[in-house]
Amino acid sequence: YRADGKLVAVGYDGRLWLLSDSDGDGLEDKVEPFWDRQTLRAPIGAALTPAGYSRGNGVFVAAKDKLALIVDTNGDDRADAEVTVATWTERSEQQGVDALGVAVARDGSIYFSLGTASFTEPYLIDKATGQPRYRTTMERGTIQRVSPDFSKRETVCTGIRFAVGLAFNRYGDLFCTDQEGATWVPNGNPFDELLHIQPGRHYGFPPRHPRHLPDVIDEPSLFDYAPQHQSTCGLCFNVFGSSRREEAHSGSGADRQILLTSAATNAWFGSASWAGDAIIAGYSRGKLWRTKLVKTTAGYVAQAQLFATLQMLTVDACVSARGDLIVATHSGLPDWGSGPNGRGKLWRIRYQDRETPQPVATWNASPTDLKIAFDRTLDVEGLKDLSKKARVESGKYAAAGDRFETLRPGYQVVYDQLATPRYTHEILSASVSPDHRTLTLVTRPRNPAVNYAVTLPSVAADARRRISGMSNPTRDLGTHEEIDLLTDLTGVEAQWESVDEKKSWFGWLPHLDLQVARELTRGSAEHERLLSLLNQSGQLRLRGQLDLWQMLQPAVQPGSMIDWLRPPEDVTVVIEASAPFSLKLADKSLRSAKTDRGAQRAETQLRAPGQRWQLIELKLATGGEVALTATWFTADDPRPRPFPLRRWLLPWAQPSDAAPAAPMERQIPGIAGGHWLPGKRLFFSDRLGCAKCHVIRGEGQRVGPDLSNLVHRDYASVRKDIEFPNAALNPDHLASVIELSDGESLTGLVQREADGVFQVATANGVVQQIGREKVKSVKPSAASLMPEGLWQGMTSEERRDLMTFLLTSPLEPEALPGEAQGQKPPPARKRPELEALLSVSYESRGTNHVPANSSQSRLGPAATSLRVVLCASPKDAGHGAPGFHDYPLWRERWSKLLSLADGVTVETADRWPGPEQWQGADLVAFYHDNPAWTGEKAKDLDAFLERGGGLVFLHWSMNAYRDVDPLAARLGCAWGPGARFRYGMESLQFSSHELTAGLTATQLVDESYWKLTGDFAGATVLAASFEDGGSQPQIWIREQGKGRVFVCIPGHFTWTFDDPLYRLLVLRGFCWAANQPMDRLVELATVGARWSE
Repeated sequence: YRADGKLVAVGYDGRLWLLSDSDGDGLEDKVEPFWDRQTLRAPIGAALTPAGYSRGNGVFVAAKDKLALIVDTNGDDRADAEVTVATWTERSEQQGVDALGVAVARDGSIYFSLGTASFTEPYLIDKATGQPRYRTTMERGTIQRVSPDFSKRETVCTGIRFAVGLAFNRYGDLFCTDQEGATWVPNGNPFDELLHIQPGRHYGFPPRHPRHLPDVIDEPSLFDYAPQHQSTCGLCFNVFGSSRREEAHSGSGADRQILLTSAATNAWFGSASWAGDAIIAGYSRGKLWRTKLVKTTAGYVAQAQLFATLQMLTVDACVSARGDLIVATHSGLPDWGSGPNGRGKLWRIRYQDRETPQPVATWNASPTDLKIAFDRTLDVEGLKDLSKKARVESGKYAAAGDRFETLRPGYQVVYDQLATPRYTHEILSASVSPDHRTLTLVTRPRNPAVNYAVTLPSVAADARRRISGMSNPTRDLGTHEEIDLLTDLTGVEAQWESVDEKKSWFGWLPHLDLQVARELTRGSAEHERLLSLLNQSGQLRLRGQLDLWQMLQPAVQPGSMIDWLRPPEDVTVVIEASAPFSLKLADKSLRSAKTDRGAQRAETQLRAPGQRWQLIELKLATGGEVALTATWFTADDPRPRPFPLRRWLLPWAQPSDAAPAAPMERQIPGIAGGHWLPGKRLFFSDRLGCAKCHVIRGEGQRVGPDLSNLVHRDYASVRKDIEFPNAALNPDHLASVIELSDGESLTGLVQREADGVFQVATANGVVQQIGREKVKSVKPSAASLMPEGLWQGMTSEERRDLMTFLLTSPLEPEALPGEAQGQKPPPARKRPELEALLSVSYESRGTNHVPANSSQSRLGPAATSLRVVLCASPKDAGHGAPGFHDYPLWRERWSKLLSLADGVTVETADRWPGPEQWQGADLVAFYHDNPAWTGEKAKDLDAFLERGGGLVFLHWSMNAYRDVDPLAARLGCAWGPGARFRYGMESLQFSSHELTAGLTATQLVDESYWKLTGDFAGATVLAASFEDGGSQPQIWIREQGKGRVFVCIPGHFTWTFDDPLYRLLVLRGFCWAANQPMDRLVELATVGARWSE
């Protein structure tokens, strides 16, 4: 709202509107354009110019490629100029989302956010070298400050993902919303967040990493909006009009509260206690929260209450002059909605009945007693049968008003949340305090530290009318005459007793810090009594538990892992008070000491407290003005921070049974019987054309969204995206209709506009360069580039296969160590190096699955069913360290890999195959130290080869602890006494053979052998390296009877098996040994492999 009362609305399509109330009824009914030139692409964030701004009345708008001032310079209420405030050159992988959030400071400087360079790979890892390109000196992922005259720009902080909402509070402190990112980065923004922006700090996206980003401290969020996938967007502070700072009550330092007063009546939304709170919009699930911020000497402590759930995507909110809340919503479905052409709505929420008692605090006073405090006296008549009408439900993800939630983004973790057990607690009795201000609900004991959702009758509808005198409400507000609240087991148990033991108080406080406790219980009669008692001589005893787990380490996405082991944190707890106190924390007892400032202080360090909650008890002498604060710091960062509310647990609270991590291999009924590899062929086929626009797991074209994270989505939402591609339009990949000067038009994605040229990607994956002079107009398209009818055009089997490919990842690259045996991991193979070797036409292979027991094949008569035995052993003692000779890991991963192929069945063996396996197998592959080998085992090899079986020996499986000659006779050579080795960079030169087609030379970081036992009798050498002054065979083949043997020495390091070129060579070796077509398994070479653009 402007100072003149007109409402400014910024459209997703780049147009700006002025709304006004022409008849004085408090509802805007007149809409006028303020800016309709549509020069702004993807505007997300706006701030009004200050009153009397020298450049005119206008709006700062954050958009793609620029921060602009749209301004009315002549005072006619129509903008007539666009002033570029800031531009930037650093590119991002996002095509649409760019600058977000705008706020204007008191000095006239403008703050805005630049979104992260890559939300999928925020470290910007160069896949060729494995080195990060991200630097905290970059502009991406930051909050930027522009000087009032637009002449200077500087970075305020780093580590921001997408700060959609940006606003200053009453104290001039800056806050922003930031969005969850753990779907892509396991510990990157695990939740949607509210952040207090402080210069020079790093806010965790990307998070600290020992190799990629070791020199940052991840600043914790001020508040996490849980459970995951809320998509926090809009942020405003609950006030309207010109305001002044006013001392609300006596006190000093952090105890002195600054409230807002305004010339306007009802200048905030809701009750007086809501004034100044942050109002947060949750886009994807249609939520509105009211977040109270308490400022302490060390920072802010936040408490959030959900107060509305909408049935549209909730973008933003602001407060009107009469205290109404105006809410902006977007149409369509999560995550993105219907795009710039979709219809949005503005809603007015009015706090009309100002006499009804409002709940101000809800807490668990004991394992059985749940209390709700109200700011006014309750009508006892309205509380009849309360124990029968009220409800209490608990669960890890329970929230107030869950039954009203109708929008849910399609991520598996969301459905995991819904599947988490919930429990109903019988209310045994209900009572009201003598002053009729506090309700108590009694249940059976409840100790698990989970959420407790409380539903009360509206205490009641009839009572509200009696108290307020509203015999006839002005409007039917619906049938939900109920109050929904949420509480948990956070807080501390408090007990006060006077010196003469004649007065006492026992109850609960939300925080050990008395200033925080005072603000968060304001309006509760029970707590007002305690605060008055503290002025008297006595003793205050506080008991609870402290959760000191992951203080500066972001949580990890359930079911995910990070690629490094985080060190334990050493946490120091600091208590300060205005009077002497004693402290017990964990196994330590302390007494406070006087500081130079006159305060009493005690601090203690807890080394690696881990997940175990630490008992704390404090006894403080009271009398007069009492102050008590609690802060913490870690060995990594000495800056003090206040404890969030969630860190304090009641002394009798118990950790809930940890929800089981989402299984790595989900059970999805809709894809039962589906096959991954045929699904991949469909995705890359010309018939569906998916890969012409989309990248998935590193393959495809980057026109539309990267689909690699679909493994986190649920079946129904992905099916909906395919079946109804226009239901939700990704704002980062919005199509445009480009009208050309010659009358023709083109629909595509404008990837870039620079140097007078539009770079446009069309639906067939073709990128065109169009000169600006040839373009007449560019308008958002109402439809996705993705064509309709794809789902309907597939058979049920094809749908299962495609969805299996999209929703599951059978194999991911194994995490790379920093080094192994002093060797650094090699860079990932480049795509051009592999394209010729992988040039297999998916269309020619068809899309039908060949059953494992089938003798028919679409590959030709030789491609019959293939029965493979993979034989490994436990890691041997000489190779116990991780990163190399990991035989069990190879067997596990290659079992999954080979099982994807048509007609292939895989069995595993330990140390040596059993008789039945020798009889039934077509191919036996070994990777171990060959611990079972004796000369007697030669009979198994001879019999198997005689009937036409294929043998594969990888790396040290050619070892013979005994009887080396019989093994060497069958392999050509074997490891025996006198053999030599070297690990490091290895250059292989290939001989001409069908197995090495397309290969001349390559390099591996692995291990070579030479001076082996044997003379390579009957062997054909395929690859050799230069060792000890001569060419030494490293890969060879030989035939014996009807059978074939493939021997490959490379395979020392685990990373070698994820090298797609090495894997291709070994897969060809499998096929040659088994007498199969050479390209039968070629499609497996890149599945879960490491390769780059």
